[in-house]
Amino acid sequence: MRHTRGGAVSRGLAGLLFMLLAAALLLHQAGWLPGNSLHISLPFGGGAGDTAEYKSEWPDKFTPDSEGLLFWNRYQDELAAAAEEVRVAVYSTHSSETYTAFSGAPKVYGEHGGVYAASSALAERLLAYGVGVYVDETIHDWPDWNKSYANSLETAERLLAEYPNLSVLIDMHRDAGVSRESSYTVINGRSAAKIMLVVGSDKRYEHPNWQQNEAFMERIAAKMEDMYPGLLRRVSVQTGRYNQHVFDHAILVEMGTTENTIDEVEYAAQLLGDVLAAVLAEENQAD
Repeated sequence: MRHTRGGAVSRGLAGLLFMLLAAALLLHQAGWLPGNSLHISLPFGGGAGDTAEYKSEWPDKFTPDSEGLLFWNRYQDELAAAAEEVRVAVYSTHSSETYTAFSGAPKVYGEHGGVYAASSALAERLLAYGVGVYVDETIHDWPDWNKSYANSLETAERLLAEYPNLSVLIDMHRDAGVSRESSYTVINGRSAAKIMLVVGSDKRYEHPNWQQNEAFMERIAAKMEDMYPGLLRRVSVQTGRYNQHVFDHAILVEMGTTENTIDEVEYAAQLLGDVLAAVLAEENQAD
Protein backbone atom coordinates (compact mmCIF):
# COMPACT_ATOMS: atom_id res chain seq x y z
CA MET A 1 0.00 0.00 0.00
CA ARG A 2 1.10 3.54 -0.59
CA HIS A 3 0.59 6.81 1.21
CA THR A 4 0.29 9.74 -1.13
CA ARG A 5 0.03 12.58 1.36
CA GLY A 6 2.39 15.55 1.38
CA GLY A 7 5.69 14.73 3.02
CA ALA A 8 5.10 11.00 2.64
CA VAL A 9 8.71 10.26 1.63
CA SER A 10 10.31 11.94 4.62
CA ARG A 11 7.77 10.52 7.05
CA GLY A 12 8.19 7.05 5.56
CA LEU A 13 11.95 7.20 6.06
CA ALA A 14 11.48 8.52 9.57
CA GLY A 15 9.11 5.66 10.32
CA LEU A 16 11.58 3.14 8.92
CA LEU A 17 14.33 4.68 11.00
CA PHE A 18 12.23 4.41 14.15
CA MET A 19 11.38 0.77 13.45
CA LEU A 20 14.99 -0.14 12.74
CA LEU A 21 16.13 1.51 15.93
CA ALA A 22 13.47 -0.20 18.02
CA ALA A 23 14.29 -3.58 16.43
CA ALA A 24 18.03 -3.09 17.08
CA LEU A 25 17.37 -2.27 20.69
CA LEU A 26 15.24 -5.37 21.09
CA LEU A 27 17.92 -7.54 19.46
CA HIS A 28 20.60 -6.06 21.68
CA GLN A 29 18.47 -6.70 24.75
CA ALA A 30 18.14 -10.32 23.68
CA GLY A 31 21.91 -10.57 23.27
CA TRP A 32 21.96 -10.80 19.48
CA LEU A 33 23.81 -7.53 18.89
CA PRO A 34 27.21 -6.78 20.50
CA GLY A 35 28.40 -3.47 21.90
CA ASN A 36 26.43 -0.64 23.38
CA SER A 37 25.84 1.80 20.53
CA LEU A 38 23.91 2.01 17.27
CA HIS A 39 24.70 3.94 14.09
CA ILE A 40 22.14 3.87 11.25
CA SER A 41 22.64 5.47 7.81
CA LEU A 42 19.74 5.47 5.36
CA PRO A 43 19.40 6.83 1.79
CA PHE A 44 17.62 10.17 1.84
CA GLY A 45 16.79 12.78 -0.78
CA GLY A 46 17.52 12.68 -4.46
CA GLY A 47 21.28 13.23 -4.57
CA ALA A 48 23.88 10.50 -4.70
CA GLY A 49 25.35 9.86 -1.29
CA ASP A 50 22.64 11.77 0.61
CA THR A 51 21.94 10.03 3.91
CA ALA A 52 19.94 10.44 7.07
CA GLU A 53 21.92 9.31 10.12
CA TYR A 54 21.12 8.49 13.70
CA LYS A 55 23.56 7.56 16.45
CA SER A 56 22.41 6.30 19.81
CA GLU A 57 23.67 4.80 23.04
CA TRP A 58 21.22 2.14 24.14
CA PRO A 59 20.32 1.21 27.70
CA ASP A 60 21.40 -2.00 29.40
CA LYS A 61 17.80 -2.78 30.35
CA PHE A 62 14.51 -1.55 29.00
CA THR A 63 12.44 0.73 31.23
CA PRO A 64 9.21 2.60 30.43
CA ASP A 65 11.42 5.56 29.45
CA SER A 66 13.88 3.63 27.29
CA GLU A 67 14.90 5.32 24.07
CA GLY A 68 13.63 2.51 21.84
CA LEU A 69 10.19 2.61 23.43
CA LEU A 70 10.07 6.38 23.13
CA PHE A 71 10.90 6.16 19.42
CA TRP A 72 8.31 3.42 18.92
CA ASN A 73 5.63 5.45 20.68
CA ARG A 74 6.52 8.50 18.60
CA TYR A 75 6.23 6.43 15.42
CA GLN A 76 2.77 5.20 16.48
CA ASP A 77 1.73 8.78 17.23
CA GLU A 78 2.85 9.82 13.73
CA LEU A 79 0.80 7.04 12.18
CA ALA A 80 -2.28 8.11 14.14
CA ALA A 81 -1.79 11.75 13.17
CA ALA A 82 -1.37 10.80 9.51
CA ALA A 83 -4.56 8.73 9.62
CA GLU A 84 -6.52 11.67 10.97
CA GLU A 85 -5.39 13.83 8.02
CA VAL A 86 -6.71 11.46 5.34
CA ARG A 87 -9.94 12.77 3.85
CA VAL A 88 -10.07 10.70 0.65
CA ALA A 89 -9.26 6.99 0.26
CA VAL A 90 -9.09 5.23 -3.10
CA TYR A 91 -9.09 1.54 -3.98
CA SER A 92 -9.97 -0.55 -7.04
CA THR A 93 -12.30 -3.54 -6.90
CA HIS A 94 -11.27 -4.53 -10.43
CA SER A 95 -7.55 -3.98 -9.99
CA SER A 96 -6.65 -5.39 -13.41
CA GLU A 97 -8.76 -2.89 -15.37
CA THR A 98 -6.61 -0.84 -17.70
CA TYR A 99 -6.54 0.96 -21.06
CA THR A 100 -5.79 -0.96 -24.21
CA ALA A 101 -3.40 1.56 -25.73
CA PHE A 102 -1.56 1.78 -22.41
CA SER A 103 -1.24 -1.92 -21.52
CA GLY A 104 -1.87 -3.68 -24.83
CA ALA A 105 -4.98 -5.35 -23.37
CA PRO A 106 -8.12 -4.27 -21.50
CA LYS A 107 -7.10 -6.19 -18.36
CA VAL A 108 -3.81 -7.26 -16.82
CA TYR A 109 -4.84 -10.10 -14.53
CA GLY A 110 -2.99 -10.34 -11.25
CA GLU A 111 -1.35 -6.95 -11.77
CA HIS A 112 -2.11 -3.29 -11.18
CA GLY A 113 -3.91 -1.90 -14.22
CA GLY A 114 -4.10 1.64 -15.54
CA VAL A 115 -6.80 2.52 -13.01
CA TYR A 116 -3.97 2.97 -10.51
CA ALA A 117 -2.40 5.61 -12.75
CA ALA A 118 -5.75 7.38 -12.57
CA SER A 119 -5.77 7.05 -8.78
CA SER A 120 -2.24 8.45 -8.52
CA ALA A 121 -3.08 11.45 -10.71
CA LEU A 122 -6.19 12.12 -8.63
CA ALA A 123 -4.21 11.86 -5.39
CA GLU A 124 -1.50 14.22 -6.58
CA ARG A 125 -4.06 16.86 -7.55
CA LEU A 126 -5.88 16.58 -4.21
CA LEU A 127 -2.58 16.87 -2.35
CA ALA A 128 -1.95 20.15 -4.13
CA TYR A 129 -5.08 21.42 -2.36
CA GLY A 130 -3.87 20.11 0.99
CA VAL A 131 -6.37 17.25 1.02
CA GLY A 132 -4.95 14.11 2.66
CA VAL A 133 -5.21 11.03 0.44
CA TYR A 134 -4.54 7.33 0.79
CA VAL A 135 -4.35 5.03 -2.26
CA ASP A 136 -4.76 1.35 -1.42
CA GLU A 137 -3.07 -1.06 -3.85
CA THR A 138 -4.65 -4.34 -2.73
CA ILE A 139 -5.46 -6.58 -5.70
CA HIS A 140 -9.06 -7.78 -5.39
CA ASP A 141 -9.93 -9.51 -8.68
CA TRP A 142 -7.24 -12.19 -8.77
CA PRO A 143 -7.26 -15.18 -8.81
CA ASP A 144 -11.09 -15.20 -8.74
CA TRP A 145 -12.84 -12.32 -10.54
CA ASN A 146 -16.19 -13.39 -9.07
CA LYS A 147 -14.94 -12.60 -5.57
CA SER A 148 -13.80 -9.07 -6.46
CA TYR A 149 -16.50 -7.24 -4.52
CA ALA A 150 -16.35 -9.58 -1.55
CA ASN A 151 -12.61 -8.94 -1.38
CA SER A 152 -12.88 -5.20 -1.82
CA LEU A 153 -15.60 -5.01 0.84
CA GLU A 154 -12.96 -6.02 3.37
CA THR A 155 -10.70 -3.25 2.08
CA ALA A 156 -13.48 -0.65 2.19
CA GLU A 157 -14.35 -1.54 5.79
CA ARG A 158 -10.69 -1.50 6.79
CA LEU A 159 -10.14 1.93 5.24
CA LEU A 160 -13.12 3.34 7.09
CA ALA A 161 -11.77 1.91 10.34
CA GLU A 162 -8.20 3.13 9.78
CA TYR A 163 -9.08 6.64 8.61
CA PRO A 164 -11.73 8.05 10.94
CA ASN A 165 -12.08 11.42 9.17
CA LEU A 166 -12.77 10.13 5.67
CA SER A 167 -15.05 12.32 3.59
CA VAL A 168 -14.93 10.31 0.35
CA LEU A 169 -14.30 6.63 -0.35
CA ILE A 170 -13.62 6.01 -4.05
CA ASP A 171 -13.70 2.73 -5.96
CA MET A 172 -11.78 3.49 -9.17
CA HIS A 173 -12.80 1.63 -12.34
CA ARG A 174 -12.74 2.13 -16.09
CA ASP A 175 -15.68 1.46 -18.39
CA ALA A 176 -15.88 -0.67 -21.55
CA GLY A 177 -18.10 -1.01 -24.59
CA VAL A 178 -17.95 2.72 -25.37
CA SER A 179 -16.85 3.99 -28.76
CA ARG A 180 -13.68 6.02 -29.09
CA GLU A 181 -15.71 9.04 -30.21
CA SER A 182 -17.80 8.92 -27.03
CA SER A 183 -14.91 8.25 -24.67
CA TYR A 184 -13.35 11.70 -24.48
CA THR A 185 -14.04 15.41 -24.48
CA VAL A 186 -11.87 18.52 -24.82
CA ILE A 187 -11.31 20.66 -21.74
CA ASN A 188 -9.20 23.81 -22.05
CA GLY A 189 -7.83 22.62 -25.37
CA ARG A 190 -6.78 19.20 -24.08
CA SER A 191 -8.41 15.77 -24.48
CA ALA A 192 -9.81 14.28 -21.29
CA ALA A 193 -11.43 10.92 -20.65
CA LYS A 194 -15.11 11.22 -19.82
CA ILE A 195 -16.19 10.20 -16.34
CA MET A 196 -19.24 8.23 -15.26
CA LEU A 197 -20.38 8.04 -11.63
CA VAL A 198 -22.17 4.83 -10.65
CA VAL A 199 -24.74 4.66 -7.84
CA GLY A 200 -25.60 1.30 -6.31
CA SER A 201 -29.25 0.84 -5.35
CA ASP A 202 -31.34 -1.58 -3.28
CA LYS A 203 -32.75 -3.56 -6.21
CA ARG A 204 -30.76 -6.72 -5.47
CA TYR A 205 -29.33 -6.32 -1.96
CA GLU A 206 -30.26 -4.47 1.20
CA HIS A 207 -29.07 -0.87 0.90
CA PRO A 208 -31.53 1.36 2.74
CA ASN A 209 -29.46 4.55 2.50
CA TRP A 210 -28.46 4.34 -1.15
CA GLN A 211 -30.15 7.65 -1.94
CA GLN A 212 -27.65 9.42 0.31
CA ASN A 213 -24.89 8.14 -1.96
CA GLU A 214 -26.90 9.26 -4.97
CA ALA A 215 -27.35 12.76 -3.52
CA PHE A 216 -23.61 13.06 -2.88
CA MET A 217 -22.75 11.93 -6.40
CA GLU A 218 -25.29 14.36 -7.85
CA ARG A 219 -23.52 17.14 -5.96
CA ILE A 220 -20.22 16.04 -7.49
CA ALA A 221 -21.86 15.83 -10.92
CA ALA A 222 -23.32 19.34 -10.63
CA LYS A 223 -19.96 20.77 -9.58
CA MET A 224 -18.25 18.92 -12.45
CA GLU A 225 -20.71 20.33 -14.98
CA ASP A 226 -20.18 23.79 -13.54
CA MET A 227 -16.37 23.62 -13.59
CA TYR A 228 -15.73 21.42 -16.63
CA PRO A 229 -18.79 21.07 -18.90
CA GLY A 230 -18.72 17.85 -20.91
CA LEU A 231 -16.38 15.93 -18.58
CA LEU A 232 -19.26 13.97 -17.03
CA ARG A 233 -20.84 11.23 -19.15
CA ARG A 234 -23.65 10.67 -16.67
CA VAL A 235 -24.63 9.53 -13.20
CA SER A 236 -25.86 5.96 -13.55
CA VAL A 237 -28.10 4.28 -10.96
CA GLN A 238 -27.63 0.52 -11.26
CA THR A 239 -29.03 -2.57 -9.58
CA GLY A 240 -25.81 -3.66 -7.85
CA ARG A 241 -24.79 -2.37 -4.42
CA TYR A 242 -21.06 -2.04 -5.12
CA ASN A 243 -20.15 -1.93 -1.40
CA GLN A 244 -21.61 1.57 -1.13
CA HIS A 245 -23.76 0.47 1.80
CA VAL A 246 -20.75 0.86 4.11
CA PHE A 247 -20.51 4.66 3.73
CA ASP A 248 -22.85 7.39 2.50
CA HIS A 249 -20.00 9.12 0.63
CA ALA A 250 -18.80 5.99 -1.17
CA ILE A 251 -18.61 6.55 -4.92
CA LEU A 252 -17.76 4.38 -7.89
CA VAL A 253 -15.87 6.25 -10.61
CA GLU A 254 -15.66 4.91 -14.16
CA MET A 255 -12.55 6.84 -15.27
CA GLY A 256 -12.81 6.68 -19.03
CA THR A 257 -13.04 3.48 -21.04
CA THR A 258 -10.76 0.94 -22.64
CA GLU A 259 -10.48 3.33 -25.62
CA ASN A 260 -8.84 6.22 -23.77
CA THR A 261 -5.15 7.07 -23.78
CA ILE A 262 -3.39 7.23 -20.43
CA ASP A 263 -2.82 10.97 -20.91
CA GLU A 264 -6.56 11.50 -21.26
CA VAL A 265 -7.19 9.39 -18.17
CA GLU A 266 -4.65 11.17 -15.98
CA TYR A 267 -5.88 14.58 -17.10
CA ALA A 268 -9.48 13.63 -16.30
CA ALA A 269 -8.37 12.37 -12.89
CA GLN A 270 -6.69 15.72 -12.21
CA LEU A 271 -9.89 17.54 -13.15
CA LEU A 272 -11.86 15.26 -10.86
CA GLY A 273 -9.42 16.24 -8.12
CA ASP A 274 -10.32 19.91 -8.72
CA VAL A 275 -14.00 19.04 -8.44
CA LEU A 276 -13.66 16.98 -5.26
CA ALA A 277 -11.51 19.64 -3.61
CA ALA A 278 -14.22 22.21 -4.35
CA VAL A 279 -16.97 19.96 -2.96
CA LEU A 280 -14.97 19.24 0.20
CA ALA A 281 -14.25 22.94 0.67
CA GLU A 282 -17.97 23.63 0.52
CA GLU A 283 -18.60 20.93 3.11
CA ASN A 284 -16.00 22.48 5.41
CA GLN A 285 -17.69 25.85 5.11
CA ALA A 286 -21.06 24.30 5.89
CA ASP A 287 -19.62 22.72 9.04
